[in-house]
Amino acid sequence: MNPGKYIFILLFLCFSFTEADAQKKAPKSEVELIQGDRHFPLTSVHSNVTLKREPFNIDFILKQSNEDEGEFHYARFVASSEELYFKYMKEGMDINETPVLADGTSMATNENNVYNSLFLIEGNHNFYYASEDHQRGGAKVIKKYRNGKIKLRWYIPDIYEYRQTPYPFTQLKTDHLYLIAFFDKDNDRVIDKGEYYTITLTFEKLQLIQR
Repeated sequence: MNPGKYIFILLFLCFSFTEADAQKKAPKSEVELIQGDRHFPLTSVHSNVTLKREPFNIDFILKQSNEDEGEFHYARFVASSEELYFKYMKEGMDINETPVLADGTSMATNENNVYNSLFLIEGNHNFYYASEDHQRGGAKVIKKYRNGKIKLRWYIPDIYEYRQTPYPFTQLKTDHLYLIAFFDKDNDRVIDKGEYYTITLTFEKLQLIQR
């Protein structure tokens, strides 16, 4: 075989494998906020994100659960109008020493097993995914990666507070919300390095309509 044919075959194989692997490689950030065409990947433990007063998505990477094997992998999100829960996010702290990540503090989903609002209540939004019929939280699978990891998308249309009717972000009385994203990757119920993010959300001022 002449050298030209070798080069052609090598280029063909490289292109085929590269295109296939591109769908499997995990992105640099395991959590990303998306609003319209704006993307905010979290690249550090403590992040600040500015959003419009509109619905948004949170994309996050999680290992797929396997109920038959008794494997459950959770992602827990805490939302608050105050920064007070950030103080509990310390490496080495047992989650049961916190008021918002401890066992039993996960908030109930609706009748469809979905979190259909961002709850500003003491507790956490608790997600896991084994299959479409066996999941919690209602986040949708949008991509699959190697090692059983998947990317889930949680759509957040509005806000819910205790004993109130859900309301749109345009009626949010504060300019800031505070989020915690926690992934207990080794299932030891301890907050370890690389398992959490704290996110300060700043909402843009509403534009007044000039008459």
